[in-house]
Amino acid sequence: MDWFNCEEPSTGGKTTPMRVSEVSAIIEELLDDERLQQIWVRGEITNYTHHSRGHRYFSLSEKGTGATVAVIKCVMWRNAADGLSFSPEDGMEVVVSASIRPARRLPAAGRGDAPGRRWGKIPAR
Repeated sequence: MDWFNCEEPSTGGKTTPMRVSEVSAIIEELLDDERLQQIWVRGEITNYTHHSRGHRYFSLSEKGTGATVAVIKCVMWRNAADGLSFSPEDGMEVVVSASIRPARRLPAAGRGDAPGRRWGKIPAR
C-alpha cells in the first residue's frame, strides 16, 4: 500500500480523513480514565536517553515467550529525574509511578509520540 500516493478518499463514513486535532481529541478522551492516574507499572527500560536538558526518554517493555508483547514510550521530566537515587539503564527491570496523559505539545527533543506520558520517580526494585 502506498500511503502518500493514493486516491483521495470519498467523503462520508470512515474513509473521510480526520484532522490531527480530531484524532488527538479522541485519544485525550480515551486516556481521561481514572484507572490510568497515579498507577504503578512494571517493565524493562529500553531505548533510554538522558537529554542534555535533564529529561529522560525511554520505553517500558514487557516480554512474553521470547518476544516483546507490549511497549509504552515514556518521558520523565527533569524535576522528577533530579530526585533519582540510581542511574537508569537499558535492560533494567523497574516499577514506576505514573499518570498517563496525552501530550499537550511536542517535547523539545522532537519525540512527539502521541499520546505522551508523564512519569514520576522510578523506584529501584
